[in-house]
Amino acid sequence: MINLSQFMRRSPHFTLFEKMRSSLTPDFYLAGDVSDVTENAPFLPFPFIKTIINSKDVAYIALHNVKISLIPYLNDSNGSKFVFVYDSSGIITMEWPEKNNRIFPPRHSYEEACIEEGIKDGDMVHALFFRYFISSWTAVVLEVQKYPRWRNGARKKYSLKEILDNLIPGKEPVPQEA
Repeated sequence: MINLSQFMRRSPHFTLFEKMRSSLTPDFYLAGDVSDVTENAPFLPFPFIKTIINSKDVAYIALHNVKISLIPYLNDSNGSKFVFVYDSSGIITMEWPEKNNRIFPPRHSYEEACIEEGIKDGDMVHALFFRYFISSWTAVVLEVQKYPRWRNGARKKYSLKEILDNLIPGKEPVPQEA
């Protein structure tokens, strides 16, 4: 897995304040496939300095080109759903909480994602973003994108900074001008 936060901290395009803030917030990783997550995520480093601000040993991980299937018989009393996320390399089970979940709110609930993104059971999705709790080996869905996102109708992708800003809870995204 590639630590995108580490690349950001080494980049000359970010201010010293942004680099320091990134050192205290959970890191963002890009996984190559599902087996990359299952083999490496339980052993991600979580420096002591991050525990000062964050009490949870969490990392944000992005997966691309994976399939999602609902596990119909696994639902908890809070309305969370559970899904299988898989590709040719392996499978992982993830919790998908309701949108009104105060602790782990995703961008869309499972039902909203099915309507807004057009996701059907077993569909391939372009991107899946999730929180990974390192000590408990638990994955919680944050966002699913069935198709790539483009700005202003142009075929231009969001910058890495915009993606990271969107995933940090409580931070409003600031679009970067091209």
